[in-house]
Amino acid sequence: MFDVGFWELLFVLTLALLILGPDKLPGAVSTVGRWLGRARVLARGLKMQIERELDQPVASTSPTRESDASPGASKKADPDPETQDTGTADEAAERD
Repeated sequence: MFDVGFWELLFVLTLALLILGPDKLPGAVSTVGRWLGRARVLARGLKMQIERELDQPVASTSPTRESDASPGASKKADPDPETQDTGTADEAAERD
């Protein structure tokens, strides 16, 4: 991934030894190792979550056909009250 060769790694370790000293270097390496481990776990979890989200079926946003819809679900409101469906005869008798 980073394409770090032997000489580059040796240079970084020598520089870290000179800056931190032999007493603090093992603790620093341990801390960096823990951070890298946590970063890998977080990246792996994020990757799995994204893959799960992409694998889920997407809800259809296209309009349904009238034969697929429940009765009355696809009726549109008619602005003219005289042409609106008044319901059954029993409902009309209750309204009067």
